[in-house]
Amino acid sequence: MPNLFPVEAGITQMRGVLKLVKDNGGNMGIAELADEAEEEIDDLFPILDTCKILGLAKVEDGKVKLTENGKQLNLKNMQSIIREPLSNAEPFRTVLAAARIEGSITTERLADVLRENNLAFYSDKLKFMEQLRKLLVKWAVRLRLLVYDQENDSWKAA
Repeated sequence: MPNLFPVEAGITQMRGVLKLVKDNGGNMGIAELADEAEEEIDDLFPILDTCKILGLAKVEDGKVKLTENGKQLNLKNMQSIIREPLSNAEPFRTVLAAARIEGSITTERLADVLRENNLAFYSDKLKFMEQLRKLLVKWAVRLRLLVYDQENDSWKAA
């Protein structure tokens, strides 16, 4: 099963963590980062996983090290830097493919497609749909990969 994008992490959290590491020379211990970010280490891991998946940081030997893209990331270039890696991460890759094939696809249908591909992150279908909707709005809509029609609870590729 592929490594799924962390549902818990948000863009603002990710940017905050990257800024802390950048302000500390681009290399920082995880424990020190957790203290500076005022996050529990367990809560920091999904954010670090997000940074790794998006190619913004590497985590090795208890240290977080920014990549060139991680060092350069800011509000103005965020879309151009993370849009492609996000579109290649699961479940976004499968969601985008389904939206392109179907033109417009409901959250329920997306949940079914993801389940068929063993990409469900919750066994309860309603909870899965709710979390999928939040994840897609938080990341794919914000980075203009998808357009969401709230009235029909449906998605289209941007």
